[in-house]
Amino acid sequence: RSAGFGGFGGFGGFGGGEPQSGPTKGRDIEHELEVGFAAAAFGGTETIRIAAQDGTPTSIDVRIPAGVQTGSTLRIRDKGLPGSNGGPSGDLLLQIKVGRHPWFTRDGLDLSIVVPITVAEAILGGEVTVPLMKGTATLKVPPGVRSGAKLRLKGKGVVDAKKQAGDLYAVLEIVAPKADDLSEDDRAALESIANSLPNPRSLVSWAGEIPED
Repeated sequence: RSAGFGGFGGFGGFGGGEPQSGPTKGRDIEHELEVGFAAAAFGGTETIRIAAQDGTPTSIDVRIPAGVQTGSTLRIRDKGLPGSNGGPSGDLLLQIKVGRHPWFTRDGLDLSIVVPITVAEAILGGEVTVPLMKGTATLKVPPGVRSGAKLRLKGKGVVDAKKQAGDLYAVLEIVAPKADDLSEDDRAALESIANSLPNPRSLVSWAGEIPED
């Protein structure tokens, strides 16, 4: 009768015990990084402090690519926890949060800005100067524009690292003058114009609920 492999203890004779594991990469570390609005738009360098592998605090410079957005993740190689058995260190994963701007808001690569205009500019149209992230631009306001209208300046938004450009949207806000700022002549002129203008409320859906004068 064949002895089979019994003499070798079911392969146990070739070493036995637990097998030795190979090199293992260290665990990644996640960290939130708030980036200034301009730095996120144009790119730049941010210095952050992290704990080194021996636990001591250290500073590293992080390159911020142009056009980075809230929710983006930047991977910094070998700045995570150390590996085991000679394995490489993990990475540092920076979760980006873009800070606010005093007058611009951002959606992807597009920017929006509220632009106040006078009643005269809304009625007659005209040109107004608006700020950009760098410099200024001339915005043409069409006659008869309404408050809340959006005018687009193509390619005047954020430009990312791949040279893709967003747009700038100017949200118009018609600002009526204060009564104290009007002269008697101004008031008389406005009253004359008001008498010749159609009633805008006559076109709304609830106009029929209002009794006629």
